[in-house]
Amino acid sequence: IDNIGFTGNQEIGGLDSGPSSFLDTPNSQVNWNGKLTHDPTNQLKLSGTYAFLGPHLWLSANWTYYTGDTYTRQSECLLPQGFVGAGTKDDCHQFPQAAVTGRVRYFAETRGSERLPDYDEINARLEWKPPLGKNGEFGVIVDVFNLLNYTQVTERRDRDDGNFNQPRTFNIGRNIRVGARFEF
Repeated sequence: IDNIGFTGNQEIGGLDSGPSSFLDTPNSQVNWNGKLTHDPTNQLKLSGTYAFLGPHLWLSANWTYYTGDTYTRQSECLLPQGFVGAGTKDDCHQFPQAAVTGRVRYFAETRGSERLPDYDEINARLEWKPPLGKNGEFGVIVDVFNLLNYTQVTERRDRDDGNFNQPRTFNIGRNIRVGARFEF
């Protein structure tokens, strides 16, 4: 079972354990040993804060580097063992379970054999905290996520239907959040 959430019709399974066709066929176990989707082999995070104007104006930032997630090509075409041909749809082994369970897909290569590129991101916070009486503190906060507005592919198509490896989703671009707080 993978380490991602999934919708009920997803074949490879995940944390949500909803109904799916996963493990309805022994072919679900073909190439299933390997790296899971979220496989942050390396992660590095640096953080820092600097106070200006005494303790009233704060600038904080962090830089995070991640190794990209993995993905695995999935196929409906299982070639017979020892097959050395063109590998067209006509050469595919027919899954007898498909008549009962519907479409049958399996991992066409070792799980996690493809990897998204590594990525990094800078987030920053500016906070102004003027004094407010003896027992309280008021703060105005501006957070900027993905400060450099770096675009990163977060998922690629994993089906071998002619769209394999095409980008499917991207990260969220620069995002700004403004807030206020009162501490007492």
